[in-house]
Amino acid sequence: MSRIDNAARRPAGTSRARVGQVAGGIVVDLAGLVALAGLVALASASGNADLVILAVLALAAFVVGQLRTWSRTGRSLGYLLTGVRQVATADGAPPGLTRALAPSWLADVRHARDPVEPVAIVPLLPPVAPGSAPPAFAAPADAAEPEVVIADAVRSAPRVLLIIDGAVSGAIGTGVVLGRNPTASGGERAVAVADIRREISKAHLALRTDADGRIWAVDRQSTNGSTLTRADGVSAQLPPGAEVEIGPGDVVRIGSHAISVQSVDDVRVAAR
Repeated sequence: MSRIDNAARRPAGTSRARVGQVAGGIVVDLAGLVALAGLVALASASGNADLVILAVLALAAFVVGQLRTWSRTGRSLGYLLTGVRQVATADGAPPGLTRALAPSWLADVRHARDPVEPVAIVPLLPPVAPGSAPPAFAAPADAAEPEVVIADAVRSAPRVLLIIDGAVSGAIGTGVVLGRNPTASGGERAVAVADIRREISKAHLALRTDADGRIWAVDRQSTNGSTLTRADGVSAQLPPGAEVEIGPGDVVRIGSHAISVQSVDDVRVAAR
């Protein structure tokens, strides 16, 4: 099943594969299958049992290899040659055998960005410095003297942004859980991360904020673990199940993905 409900859900810079690309990939795959099936028929006609076994093994290896490659990368031999990749609509990862019937779409990786590749880093605004005032704008020289208004900056708790591979993925809020196919629970928001290499657990890493604005990370007993690299370059594995405080400049790596955070103060100005 290859469809997508809304084009806006495709990652920026990606494009749907062209009809010719898809058709060409299917033709290549069918040609390989037909050729090997023909070898099996010829071997059977020859009456040589050894040739029949070899031909059948070759056919089986081709079929298994195609399924394995498609489930892991979203690309068969034909799609590889024509520049097509199939990815799930929900999280942008290859569908895999367990989600073969889930909504998906065919991406053109030859003429546009590959949807499984990390996006370019998004520049972020620096946090507002405590005690800073809103910017002032000079009035024209001939303008009447403006009424003096004294403003107070009412500062709420800073918002913490979740950044995956340099792209902002919303605010953490009270907490998020990241993984290949996580499930939201309690106050946690589930964030699915594309995992083409199958390196990430279903629920791999959780992040939460506390009442003091501190940010905590915990590895959810993942198979391959999580690596924390501090801003000073020191790296260490996160102890499974234990909360570790992280801050700006720290990076947590899960599989081939980089997870980081940034606090952005929410300033509201009230006139009096």
